[in-house]
Amino acid sequence: MIKNIRNLTILAVMTIFVAIACSQSPSEVYERKVQALVNQNWSEVYDFHCESSQEQLVDVLKFVLALDDDLESMVLGGKKAEQLSEKEIFIKVMSMMSSDEIFTEGDIEEVIDEKIIDDRAVLTIKLEKDGEKDTTEVEMVLENGLWKIVHEDLFSDQAFDYE
Repeated sequence: MIKNIRNLTILAVMTIFVAIACSQSPSEVYERKVQALVNQNWSEVYDFHCESSQEQLVDVLKFVLALDDDLESMVLGGKKAEQLSEKEIFIKVMSMMSSDEIFTEGDIEEVIDEKIIDDRAVLTIKLEKDGEKDTTEVEMVLENGLWKIVHEDLFSDQAFDYE
């Protein structure tokens, strides 16, 4: 009897946790990701991306690290990329960046539009960097009940490409 009550309690807590996580809109999830980025919480930043996006990010990092054994050793603490998880590689590389290479909270003004169709969403983000304003889009997908970032152009030159 007590075992059943304990199991029901655990099930109820898990259901509430999932309901809270699923109740967040793509905009709310994105804003939490921006806060994690500003706080340089690389583990959270990584987790806000969908699995395919995580793989693509780390593949690029592995490619760059593979170009120079000394760089790989320095960034990864004497280890080879094959010895670490993709998340560990992401965290170590991002931790090596200087704070001026990372955008600050003021670089993103606000989410100005959110379009949701089934399990996909597109956010339009109003940006301001060094006094210049632009907009960019962030694609998101519902993955395992949570909104995750698929693609964003915030770090590309196109985000502030004025002709």
